[in-house]
Amino acid sequence: MKDANIITEAEYNYAIEENAPEFVDSPTPIKAPHFVFYVLDELNKEYGENRVKNGGLDIITTLDLNMQEKAEEIVSEWGNINEEKWGAKNASLVAIDPSTGEILAMVGSRDYFEPDFGAFNVAISPRQPGSSFKPYVYATAISQGLSPDDYVVDSRTNFAEYNYGVEYIPRNYDGKFRGLISIRKALAGSLNVPAVKIIVKAGIDKTIDMAESLGISTLGDRNRFGPSLALGGGEVKLLEHTSAFGVFANGGEKAPLSSILRVENGLEKPIYERNLVDNKRILDERTAYLMNDMLSDASAREYIFGRNSKLEIPGHRVAAKTGTTQDFHDAWTVGYTPSIAVGVWSGNNDNTEMKEGANGYVVATPIWREFMTYALSKVAKKDFVAPSNLEFRNIENMENEIVKNKQVIELNIESMTN
Repeated sequence: MKDANIITEAEYNYAIEENAPEFVDSPTPIKAPHFVFYVLDELNKEYGENRVKNGGLDIITTLDLNMQEKAEEIVSEWGNINEEKWGAKNASLVAIDPSTGEILAMVGSRDYFEPDFGAFNVAISPRQPGSSFKPYVYATAISQGLSPDDYVVDSRTNFAEYNYGVEYIPRNYDGKFRGLISIRKALAGSLNVPAVKIIVKAGIDKTIDMAESLGISTLGDRNRFGPSLALGGGEVKLLEHTSAFGVFANGGEKAPLSSILRVENGLEKPIYERNLVDNKRILDERTAYLMNDMLSDASAREYIFGRNSKLEIPGHRVAAKTGTTQDFHDAWTVGYTPSIAVGVWSGNNDNTEMKEGANGYVVATPIWREFMTYALSKVAKKDFVAPSNLEFRNIENMENEIVKNKQVIELNIESMTN
């Protein structure tokens, strides 16, 4: 400005002696920021950034603002508790309507405006799911004819034959083996050895096919997976993971994930409208119901989680599965009814270990349970409906017959491990 003779020499000297202004980040008054930027990204992909910015579009989203605000409150509250108690700085939550695929709430982190990690949206970032991956394994086997009343042997097993010749001897979380156990109790109690036997029996490729058909997009190169995939050796996104569980909730029909109900051109004329006929059957009704029945069976998981566990919501039949990765990097709880599916992740963005014992049940389940209790008070109460032609075996009699017939046990074990 001095060189252009706009200011005098004296004005120039005065100006350069002034302290330069400092610019600091300040929270933008925006609601549901992770969801908003997720929607913007979806719109930019479909219509181009220029049209989204300058095209005068009106966007009607799927977000339930009351649920969103409650989710943010709960995640923030428990995030503080978990950081202090378990060394888990961050948490994420998503809620989805299983019948429509509509995203009702998305909390990508404990605090979007936290400068170190807040803006990063964990809900759409790949993380290892631990045992919360097991339902895909069991669904694959159930779809092939396995019954919850069938049995598997929980015992020390070396799966080197199925692990490219490398020794692989999984252990259960508590270090115990329980011998002959029903498929129902093996899944409900999240036992590791039976899950690995099931994936070997059902097929690793078939299991990946199942996960991908339900909506998991992150497994990629299949050659990198062995039997440890059953215990969460592949990455998933919380949003997709929750949506995939929603297929069980919806009786086997998949509703495509949706964050947008309608896009209008500014003249209240829609150029896009959500179409529910896009729903597609992925699982037969038998498989979906049996998964729902096993995952909501409180008595079957009592031997691990105890009576009246935090996975139960009084007055509601809720299916749920927890997950924890090795060395406590990630903690998960995903659960649902036919009306709503809710997934929670807790941990650290940089993959730093949480404290010893920071499993999905103690770190993620409290967040899940508090939000789920609230959400179930806001949605229609629905229960899982069994197909009319579904038959259950008598578990007690089945066990007696198996115990009497050792040859059946041996044949059963052989079929499950080869």
